Amino acid sequence: MILVDTNVWSELTKPRGNPAVLAWLEANDADLALSVLVIAEIRYGIELPGAAHKRPFLEAWLAGLEARYYGQTLPFDADAAHCYGKIAARPEVKAREPQVIDMLIAAQAQFHRAPVATRNMRDFDWIGVELVNPWEG
Repeated sequence: MILVDTNVWSELTKPRGNPAVLAWLEANDADLALSVLVIAEIRYGIELPGAAHKRPFLEAWLAGLEARYYGQTLPFDADAAHCYGKIAARPEVKAREPQVIDMLIAAQAQFHRAPVATRNMRDFDWIGVELVNPWEG
């Protein structure tokens, strides 16, 4: 299982998505996991006023993503919550000021012992989860 961050999934919405990322998604399709937290991030982006002109496209895309990965969608449960609490209490948090949602995604990955696929390595590297950067092929 590979937990996929929002920035990786978002390549699918671009007219000219990064070829390396698109190839990586296709090659790893059977191992990809969609987080409910990523669904929340995508929904947030869809609801922003600046997305109004492409909202119908994005809503259809998100519905398709959820349907496609229905059986591979990770909830945020009590086990992940315990991992989050440990991550959020680390001394690095104060200095790094990470996004809460990134720590929540990392907690899911940590509990499931799954790597996180992301372009934003700095958001996760301090936590100690395995990382994959699809932009680096």
